[in-house]
Amino acid sequence: MVQNTRCRRRSAAATAALAFAMSLAGLSWAPGASAVSGYFSGAPGNCTDCHAATPTTCKGCHAHGTHSSVAGNGINITGRTNTTSYNPGQTVQVTISGGVNTGWVRAILYNQNMVELARSTGTATGGMGGGASTPVTLNAPAPTTPGTYTWNVAWYGHEYDGASPSYGPRWTPDPNNPNHGQEIVATNQFTVVAPPPAAAPDINLNPASLNFGTVSTPASSTLTAQVQNLGNAALNVTGVTRCAGTSAEYTFSPATAFTVPPGGNTTLSVTYRPTAAGTDSGCIQIASNDATTPTVPLNVSGTGNVPPPAAQPDINPNPASLGFGTVTVGSPATLTTQVQNLGTASLNITSIARCTGTSTEFTFSPAGPLTVAAGASTPVTVTYAPTAAGSDSGCIQINSNDPATPAVQVTVSGTGNVPAPPPAPGISLNPTSVNFNTVSVGNGATLPVTVQNTGNAALSISGIALCSGTSTEYAATPAAPITVAAGASATLSVHYNPTNAGTDTGCLQITSNATATPVSLAVTGAGVNPAGAPDISLGSGAVAFGSVTVGGSATQTVQVRNIGTASLVVSAISRCAGTSSEFAVTTQAPLTIAAGSSAAVSMTYRPAAAGADTGCIEFASNDAGNPTVPLPVSGSGVAPPAAGALDLDIRTLRARSSVNLAERQSVAITLSVVNAGQVAGQAAATVVGMQNGRQVYARTVSVSDPLTLGSSSFTFPSYTPTRVGAITWTATIADGNTDIDRVSVTTLVVAGEEHEEEDD
Repeated sequence: MVQNTRCRRRSAAATAALAFAMSLAGLSWAPGASAVSGYFSGAPGNCTDCHAATPTTCKGCHAHGTHSSVAGNGINITGRTNTTSYNPGQTVQVTISGGVNTGWVRAILYNQNMVELARSTGTATGGMGGGASTPVTLNAPAPTTPGTYTWNVAWYGHEYDGASPSYGPRWTPDPNNPNHGQEIVATNQFTVVAPPPAAAPDINLNPASLNFGTVSTPASSTLTAQVQNLGNAALNVTGVTRCAGTSAEYTFSPATAFTVPPGGNTTLSVTYRPTAAGTDSGCIQIASNDATTPTVPLNVSGTGNVPPPAAQPDINPNPASLGFGTVTVGSPATLTTQVQNLGTASLNITSIARCTGTSTEFTFSPAGPLTVAAGASTPVTVTYAPTAAGSDSGCIQINSNDPATPAVQVTVSGTGNVPAPPPAPGISLNPTSVNFNTVSVGNGATLPVTVQNTGNAALSISGIALCSGTSTEYAATPAAPITVAAGASATLSVHYNPTNAGTDTGCLQITSNATATPVSLAVTGAGVNPAGAPDISLGSGAVAFGSVTVGGSATQTVQVRNIGTASLVVSAISRCAGTSSEFAVTTQAPLTIAAGSSAAVSMTYRPAAAGADTGCIEFASNDAGNPTVPLPVSGSGVAPPAAGALDLDIRTLRARSSVNLAERQSVAITLSVVNAGQVAGQAAATVVGMQNGRQVYARTVSVSDPLTLGSSSFTFPSYTPTRVGAITWTATIADGNTDIDRVSVTTLVVAGEEHEEEDD
């Protein structure tokens, strides 16, 4: 740090006093002296005289900023981030450098809008200092919005540190301290990147259409398209079919389901064999688990030509596709295709080779050249010898003198398989913990737990015991031994019979012949005296609004039940800390709910911008065991649909919130649909029910809603549960849009107690 060599407008007395004080301290008054705190506080006042009187500066009072040379009339301050890419909210470390001497530096970090984020501070007397010498490191969190940013750094000091000062275009005077100010410079640019999207498949056809041109009968032409997975989750192709009206002259392979790994591709071979002259067009439809485009067409076109009977060769591989299926590593499989000459002249096969990119696990014989007489055929044998587990595909190309198709391809595919290990059982608990909440002393409670055999051999449960320290108020039936077949499950009833008031926690230890043994089932509950007490229960474990168009809104209703024996008072319903105001509760508290009754609470989601939103709604009540209960909420704002597009949205999905298994009560499912687009139309709506990790229900109906109606309702076939446990119903609409096309509700299936028959 370099200071001015003179004190501007200093009084003669002050100058003499300062010289006297410096002589006492044995200091040398020379250019380039660094600032120290003693200059400010030492007798007889030194810098105090300057700053108390007029806006002047004194050599040795401050180290004002970072200068480019000892002249003290320019700066070379810089600010650089520790990297150029950050996640939202990640700490950004900025190093501020520059200067020729050490001393006090007041360094400040601003964001792109010149809002101060951090500064270096020190303990200098009278607040004159600002921290250690450069470099100074300051930290601040990165912006939460992805994008490119440039922050700013500054040093604070006196305008007259040197003769003929030149501090750059962004010198900013301090209105509260004459002749002082900040010199501001920009940092380097850095970016804030958004988290990667959720894993999902993404189907893509390359090319998207196949033009076979003119094909002369009776020959055929085979073209291929790559079924690509541009996503980051497995793409499951569930079916390949000809579109309605497409000629049977088009055949394809594979014609069965197949899987494409993330970033991978599978070759789809299409063969056009015209039977007569004329133009043939259509498409091959590929159905998959790509939620955005569940079906994509591969357009095909070609023209059949009946050639004159001039003598010429006509090559035709039969079959044109060899599917080896699953082949065990170490046990090669062999298939043969006949290379037919359907023409009237000799077919000269010049060479046979693997197509580019085809695995060397496919070999063939012969390799050519060879001649096939008119009307004859010759075999080409292909062997598949996989070296590792996984799918392999490609083709064998045969080059000949056939003028129409000088090169034909025989597609090959297979899957290497490593022999499976010996059968073994596996054990899984659903749920992995049970919570009885509060149970009256003298009254028992029972909850079901599903013990699933996830292996491929019989599971033998040899013992079910209380973990060390677990209260004997807990028990389980049936007693061991229990045998569960491979892939099957058994129901374990867990009982809690409190003998006195108080909380009881522990676990049950289940021993079996599975590798992961023993496994523990956590149990918790609280005994309460028989006197009446409220007990809050939410009819849904979470509320998912799905996708909602920006500017629109979606409404969901939650049943708040009192399963206790005294009145439940819900005193407040509010958003959890950090939850977006895009979620709102339209039902106002307080609510008083009688024992055994319930009340409906309505909430809305109104996205202000595209993007996912999550949070929770908190219910506060007089339930001593659960004074506050959070209800997770989620939704996603999406841009409005394109003008003229069909947009059928789910308005509500209704199903009974609870049913009694002993009474064989059924669940009726009703879907309300509203047309949010600009044209009338119809789409397929599907409802799937999942219970204990298994699909128990799946139905699809056609839904529609003309523009003249507010909404339309559709009833799905009812379902009668056969086992206890929560059923999650999920409704989806395949209309090409993603807004409000997926909604879920839950039905609780109980063993035998009476429950209200309500719709969620």
